[in-house]
Amino acid sequence: MAVPTMTAPPMDGPLPIQRRFCEFVAGSVEQCLSVCDEFLDDQRVLFLRSPASSELAKHRLALSLIIRTTRAWQGLVLDPDFPDHSMARQLEIRLRQLEESWNLLHNSMPQEEADDIVGSLFPNER
Repeated sequence: MAVPTMTAPPMDGPLPIQRRFCEFVAGSVEQCLSVCDEFLDDQRVLFLRSPASSELAKHRLALSLIIRTTRAWQGLVLDPDFPDHSMARQLEIRLRQLEESWNLLHNSMPQEEADDIVGSLFPNER
């Protein structure tokens, strides 16, 4: 998944520090999106096989960190005073993908509960 190149937003007569800060944020968000994409690619490979419980534990820690960091960047670029909100949409998309991964892999329904639901829906199939 390619990440579009972002540049600092144009600002009329910004202070040099404002321009530098916006360039820093744009570059950091670009790196964040790249790391998210790399993580999601690695995750696909990991779950094509049956990962060991130690691998799942490492995945859980990494995913938790990536979600928190992505939320922090999103909060920054959503600030009303931040000049370029276009980055927020890209972060929102990645965040949704990461949270879906979390829910699928670390908040999944226990097998017994799933069996009970299937049994209640299809009582003659047991």
